[in-house]
Amino acid sequence: MRRRTITRRGKALRWAAVLALVTALTAYRYDFSPEGAWRSQAEGLGTGAVQVLWELESPKLEGTENCRVTLLGSDRALLLSATRFTWHSGWAEGAAVAVDCSGPAPLHGGWWLVGTPGAAWPEQLCYGYGRVEDPAVVRAEFRIFDQGAGKVLQTISVPKEQWKPIDGKPYFVVTARPEGWEGAVGPLWVELTGYDAAGAVLDRRTVGDISAVTAF
Repeated sequence: MRRRTITRRGKALRWAAVLALVTALTAYRYDFSPEGAWRSQAEGLGTGAVQVLWELESPKLEGTENCRVTLLGSDRALLLSATRFTWHSGWAEGAAVAVDCSGPAPLHGGWWLVGTPGAAWPEQLCYGYGRVEDPAVVRAEFRIFDQGAGKVLQTISVPKEQWKPIDGKPYFVVTARPEGWEGAVGPLWVELTGYDAAGAVLDRRTVGDISAVTAF
């Protein structure tokens, strides 16, 4: 029997077919954008469909390499999302937090403490975020309160000049390192307050308790 000889052209065609198959399988499993991760996070947190509002600077923390932080939202919810890019699988979902904005209020907001669990407080990062519903609100303020010690540990103010108008509504995001938290008795609570131009309180609510650090 005559042995079949494979020409160079035949080899090239075979390798092209293999490469096309590998590329197709990779594309099927590979997320070229973080949209799929956002959808999974929104579904898991029950926010419904959300759209990108604000791309934030990636945190400079241990374990957050190639991470992306994004504020997404709709009329009824806000979603602060962390996603991570890896060369072998593309964009994957990380941690995320959400705020229900469906009820009437002068402003809605949330709080997120991220970083390396077990590390010292200054090595963590705080995210305060929200949306202003009442035009009379001109300043938002986050206060970290030590319930055990009965005192405020840190105050983070977000004046109107730092807000970002999106689709006719102002949004705000602020990042800060924990300061003065060492020796806190706890539990620690976060209050969000909205002030008018005269300094009067229009809204004050608890938006989070700091029981643990969220790892990306």
